[in-house]
Amino acid sequence: MIRRFALLILLLSAALPVAVLANNSPDHTNMKVLIERNQSDIRFFDTALSNLPLNNAEGQPDGLRAEVIDLFKEALRHDYYANLFYLQGQYSPSLKEMRKSQNFLQQAYEKVLQRYLDTTLALLATAAPIALRTRDQAAGHLLRSGFRDLTHAKNFHMRGFNINPRYHTNQLHYYRSGIERARRARKYGLLAMIEARLPLEERDQYQLITYDDVRTGARKDDPKMNDYTRVAT
Repeated sequence: MIRRFALLILLLSAALPVAVLANNSPDHTNMKVLIERNQSDIRFFDTALSNLPLNNAEGQPDGLRAEVIDLFKEALRHDYYANLFYLQGQYSPSLKEMRKSQNFLQQAYEKVLQRYLDTTLALLATAAPIALRTRDQAAGHLLRSGFRDLTHAKNFHMRGFNINPRYHTNQLHYYRSGIERARRARKYGLLAMIEARLPLEERDQYQLITYDDVRTGARKDDPKMNDYTRVAT
């Protein structure tokens, strides 16, 4: 009886560390990192997808948007199964589903980035004549910044396209960085158009400012000044 009890204790003591360490195993930790990263890529792509137009120039439904939506749905489906297997502690099937999700995301990211590059170039090309015609220095600076970021976005696209698709995380990182740079290039293009069309009398840098205005403004910006003094001056 004592020998059976001792054997039972040994079996329980041997099984307990396995159960405790199961959630701290390398597979568990690595899959958690992959799942969190994939969720981040999915949330980022959801915003990029929503920015695609519903219809093309002819008024017909945009074919690229429909194609990308199908790819995104497959990425979401496999991401769901990857999370499901992860919760069950089945890390090998979870990894397989995660790779499938990343494959579909990689295809969708590349297509959206290519569209971003085309539309951003068209926007900057539209803003260029306006900035050149007005010879506005601020607009010209914004336009140069836009073309600079567009070049960086193209470089990210080239790096991601030439990398081995099996390096899922790296390729998604390059495509995501390219989309971010293309977005910023768009902002510069829009700001250049606004700056070039803004009348001189409405710009702060061309307003008449006296010494008293500068002195009073500097005092009012002082965080140590109380409200009474700020209003009184």
